[in-house]
Amino acid sequence: MGQLWPLLFLVAGTLLVAGGLLLVSRSLQQLRRSGAFSSLYWASFRRYAGYRLRSLRPLVGTLLGVAMVATGLGALYLGTVGFYAVRLGGVSG
Repeated sequence: MGQLWPLLFLVAGTLLVAGGLLLVSRSLQQLRRSGAFSSLYWASFRRYAGYRLRSLRPLVGTLLGVAMVATGLGALYLGTVGFYAVRLGGVSG
């Protein structure tokens, strides 16, 4: 049973990284579509603040996607270390 956990970490890490990257790419695409990366968008922010704030909602998805990628990379690291620890009898020493 101890050999199953590293494989689950590897699978979960891979899925988290893939899902996070997909979420980041879609959120950035929506932000680009709304014009959030242009200077005209930010120059008119004061006048149209309500609309501009609503169009920044995909920013939350971007931050969530970055957190998912970081968590997935951590799970991949723990899964890799655990996988080789089971097979080699310990990685660090």
